[in-house]
Amino acid sequence: MGGETRTGEAGRTWEEVETFFIDQKGHYEKEIENVIQILEKLKSSFSVPIYAIKYRVKSLESIYLKMKKDKKHIKEISDIAGIRILCLFETDIVIVHKEIILALLNDDRYTLESFKIYNWDIENDKKFFKDFVAKVGVLPEKKIIDENKGSGYKSLHYIYSTRSGYKLEIQLRTLMQDVWGEIEHTISYKKGYVHPHIQQSFLLMSKDLNRIDKLVSHLRSISNCEECGKTISRNIGPYSYFDYQEEIIPNILKSGKNRVSFDNYINKMKSVNLRNQNPKSKLDECKSEFESLINNIDQDAIKNDMNLSYFIDMERAFFYFCEGIHSEAEEIYKRYQTIEKNFSDETKHFILHFRLGELHYILGKTEESLKEFDKCNNILNAYPDGYADRESIYRVKTKMAMIYWILGEDYNDISIELITDAEKALKLSGFEGEKKAKEEMRLENNKAWYNSIRYFNDFLKYDNYKRSKEKKSLTKKEKSEIAILKNKYEESRDKVYGIIENLKNYLTSEYSCFVSSNILDTIAWFYYCEYVNVENSCIENAKEYSNRLLGNNSQTLIEDAKKYAKQLLEKNINDSTLALWSGDIHRRHIEEIFCAKDAADRLFTDSHTSDK
Repeated sequence: MGGETRTGEAGRTWEEVETFFIDQKGHYEKEIENVIQILEKLKSSFSVPIYAIKYRVKSLESIYLKMKKDKKHIKEISDIAGIRILCLFETDIVIVHKEIILALLNDDRYTLESFKIYNWDIENDKKFFKDFVAKVGVLPEKKIIDENKGSGYKSLHYIYSTRSGYKLEIQLRTLMQDVWGEIEHTISYKKGYVHPHIQQSFLLMSKDLNRIDKLVSHLRSISNCEECGKTISRNIGPYSYFDYQEEIIPNILKSGKNRVSFDNYINKMKSVNLRNQNPKSKLDECKSEFESLINNIDQDAIKNDMNLSYFIDMERAFFYFCEGIHSEAEEIYKRYQTIEKNFSDETKHFILHFRLGELHYILGKTEESLKEFDKCNNILNAYPDGYADRESIYRVKTKMAMIYWILGEDYNDISIELITDAEKALKLSGFEGEKKAKEEMRLENNKAWYNSIRYFNDFLKYDNYKRSKEKKSLTKKEKSEIAILKNKYEESRDKVYGIIENLKNYLTSEYSCFVSSNILDTIAWFYYCEYVNVENSCIENAKEYSNRLLGNNSQTLIEDAKKYAKQLLEKNINDSTLALWSGDIHRRHIEEIFCAKDAADRLFTDSHTSDK
């Protein structure tokens, strides 16, 4: 075949295509590079959900086959340079479509030549795709193509021409659509004859993939709603207001009228319930009092006293935080991070790191949040035993424990460590009477929740390992491992049962009117989860555990769960200040508890069926 000339239908030989490719490849690569720079800026934006960007210049062989297949001149082939933008969810495609159009519209190097929609079955989306392209005046209607390909291929294609005279194609699709496309391309594309069964199978697969894509988008929508609920329930502001260590209070505020004004201001700030649905009016009063306090101080004193400027800036950052102006608050906190080395160990203020941790958590910067919480915790742990402000230590440790719990079960042991520290601080805090009872209830509830997670995890580890070894004789090592796991879960069980009993005692104590819906939810959910664990163990080993389950154990657990869930339901109806996210958790728990089947009846049916 050495000297043979191969001619395409368009009248171009292989040699001519090869020459064109060698001459032009570098120019196409440069055009791709320019567009990638624009798209990478979009991708780096938090609001533009681009998952990945792929690109390539077609190979010489692909160009030649495309030219022959489509009966086109080589200069008519529009996808020699190709860029593929991938999103995780179909709903993201709508956002990215708009951003691509706008980004390239504002760059006079590029002109949109055509826009194609392949197999898009969501009519509202299709209408938006078309209307937006027409609205910004990019394309006439005849250049907007809506096509259903028989293969089921689903994507958006944009053909752009460049000021330098080249064309390139941008494809926009989901990651799942891309995986399907790559597989279909590998098996079917450029193969000539394709078995009809393969073609039909890919069409059926595309329909299944479409359903999966929609399911994934639906799950994402649910997740977004839940995250929105979490964000709203956190509110936009900080957790609590804290005292200043005596060593940090500026000298100018430690005596005379200034001290009286300072103490009045601090006490007023501490009285504001930041978890209230509308603390704004009270905060506005505090803000006015703060400005009045500062206005009575000489400006030169502020410049020359590091503690004074620190106090003023921290208070202003706190007000910014409360108002939801997070960027201003963060800027102040970060500025003091850089000069913190000027403070002695005794005057390092844990609250600086706690506030930054809170801010980063609210903004979704998990790693940054945990770094700051570590710094905060290290400062708290370094305080001497006689440190007076145990109330602040208790509150900060409790809040950090809660955030670690929200981050997931992998962090639960840290939550337990922090809540144990909080308990020690609470005992030394000086709380009395009703206030003491309320705080003890809150702490005991947190302890119950975190230790329940540990207990159920320890039980599952033991149960799963034991089951995995049931069908063979055990080695000495395996017996020892089972014994260790069993001992661990029994210790966890005994501890959490004791805490649950403490919580139940509050229901009949003189402070029962202060019992929160969270406490009722914890008790109800604990009994339900215990019931589920017992039931599952019994069903897996019906004969071995039938007597245990057909007795009162499981039935008592589910009845207890329903009893406390009913109280929780009644409490929630009358609790107008219930946090949205907690309320949603309670609702789901109540639904699941009251939908639970009778474990004894279920096992009785299963075990008798197996006997037959």
